[in-house]
Amino acid sequence: QLDILDENTGKNVRIHTTGKTEEEARKKGKEKEKEKRKAILLDVEGKWTGKETLETLIDEYMLYKLKDSTIRDKWTESTYQSNADMAKATIYKHRIAKLQIHMLKLSTFKEFYSWLDSVTFTQYGEEKTGYSYSYKKRIRFLLCQTLAYLIKKGYPNLEHNYAWSADVSKPNQDAIDEDTYGFAEQDEEVLADEDIPKFEKAMDHNQYKAAPAFVLMLSTGIRSEELFALQIGKDYDIAEDEKSGVLYIYKAVGQRYKNPENHSLGKEKYLKRTKNGEHRLCLLDELSIKAIRMMEVNAKYHCKNNIHNLLFPTEKTGNYYDRDTFAGSFKRLCNEYDIHR
Repeated sequence: QLDILDENTGKNVRIHTTGKTEEEARKKGKEKEKEKRKAILLDVEGKWTGKETLETLIDEYMLYKLKDSTIRDKWTESTYQSNADMAKATIYKHRIAKLQIHMLKLSTFKEFYSWLDSVTFTQYGEEKTGYSYSYKKRIRFLLCQTLAYLIKKGYPNLEHNYAWSADVSKPNQDAIDEDTYGFAEQDEEVLADEDIPKFEKAMDHNQYKAAPAFVLMLSTGIRSEELFALQIGKDYDIAEDEKSGVLYIYKAVGQRYKNPENHSLGKEKYLKRTKNGEHRLCLLDELSIKAIRMMEVNAKYHCKNNIHNLLFPTEKTGNYYDRDTFAGSFKRLCNEYDIHR
């Protein structure tokens, strides 16, 4: 049996197939699903007319993937949201989003991928030109998936996955090249060695509530969303002598729309799996344990209602911390202690 989504009613339709073997039944099921899908999408009401723009179909594709169906491919709400934000920031700002499917061709996608190298945008308060290679690959992956889905479902006038045929530009990765080596070194050095002890100094002075959180991130490599999800006494074990311990990292804080189909209702924070869904352990040294103890004190005395028993809660509501607010605290601390970032 297979569950497929009826695009007209928004409900799942269950279809059954039988065969002498399971493999035969599955093969029949896929053929039956394909016919059913064509009947749903290309019916007399004309769900797909061939006049829709790429922007419209990307929206429809992402919403469909979000729904609980047999071809969901384990997408989560946060994955949908990150892709939606990425599409709005890039694809929807380019003329490619306004083209109808029959207007698309290979040169169109090549031109769009080139545009990603030249566009100027603001990130973390700084002006940048050209998106990173990893971000461009994510954009291309979304477009490839969308066109592959449309081709599979028999979209009118679409036979080739132009998004896949074209490719994003890749940076020179020859480590011997002096210029490339200098660029890589500059790109990878986030903080200078002499600046890192300044975070411990800020923690000792207790000027910034976020200072011990920064120290814990630097000493363990934990991501900010994982840090926001840590709970007091639950997600770490510390030895009696306070010189060693273990940090358990298995969850993170994500953000999603309360209703994916009605964005006016706003967003909400929720717990999700860590990146790639992998659990891991981090060994704690004396410095990271010192940071945790200070965060416990701050949580106790600065947060009146710590509803989730968080190690790093917001002061007023006791809810999960916000990434942008955390970034603001980081910038202020860096400015105060003359830390180059």
